[in-house]
Amino acid sequence: MKTGTKKEIKKETKEKTSHTKTNTSSTKNTSSTFHPIPTPSPSPSIILDIENISKAFGGVHALDKCTFSVDQGSLTALIGPNGSGKTTMFNVISRLIQEDHGKIILQQSSVDKLADYSLARQGISRTFQQVRLFRNLTIRDHLEIALDQDDESLLKSIKYELQKIAHAILTRSSSRNLSSPNPSSPYIAPNTTHKKINKVLALVGLQKPLTTYVTDLSYGQRKLLDLAIAIAKPHTILLLDEPVAGINPQLRDQIKAILRNLHQQGETILLIEHDMNFVMGLAQKIYVMDHGTVIAQGTPLQIRTNPQVLQVYLGE
Repeated sequence: MKTGTKKEIKKETKEKTSHTKTNTSSTKNTSSTFHPIPTPSPSPSIILDIENISKAFGGVHALDKCTFSVDQGSLTALIGPNGSGKTTMFNVISRLIQEDHGKIILQQSSVDKLADYSLARQGISRTFQQVRLFRNLTIRDHLEIALDQDDESLLKSIKYELQKIAHAILTRSSSRNLSSPNPSSPYIAPNTTHKKINKVLALVGLQKPLTTYVTDLSYGQRKLLDLAIAIAKPHTILLLDEPVAGINPQLRDQIKAILRNLHQQGETILLIEHDMNFVMGLAQKIYVMDHGTVIAQGTPLQIRTNPQVLQVYLGE
């Protein structure tokens, strides 16, 4: 009996030891599966990513696999000789022109299938080479429209402005009476909107009465209003197409200070400009385009000394 008991104990002990080893091995194998290789993800600092955009008009290739990116909070410039594709690139980004190939990534989401009005709601606000304003609307009218994202309210505002114009023609009212607030108007800007209007006008330094019509503004003042409208629109990135074209040196310096101030406040700005001194003294990063593609990129100092840029852009 004793011998049999010893054999049973040895057998039981052996089985437990074997079972313990099996469990230990199983535990080791299981723990090794909890260490997956991390997958690289796009840099969260890139707010706008342009990937191999191409666009042809007939046999002319305005854009040819154009690729660049804009970091969040950066002040980036897009330069190049006339006909290099800069404005076409802006028109593609803002969906005024449909690209033939390529992708546009805004805040890590593809937007190349969106319509222009949908893209504006995604956070892109832009200006144009030629100032585009309503001749028969006032400064206040333009900024109220820019700030208002309610389509129904916007339509009421436009309808009211058309009624004002028609009333002026019929009654030959003075511009002073014409621009006075009408309590019966279907659209009256709330006090918060009025504060925002004053704030953005102070930011750009446009010191004119809110009731001033566009036709009573100088070209430089219209450029400031155009910039104010772009800033007023809810946005994540500003696209500025030649913001200092055709203006005097004093106003050019004023706009440079405005853009530098916006950048310091965290704004993301992508601008096109032919004024090299303006760009070199403002931009953090510069992309140079020629024949529809990016030929160089870097800091102002790197671009200034780049042989290819000197040859193609500056003609040296």
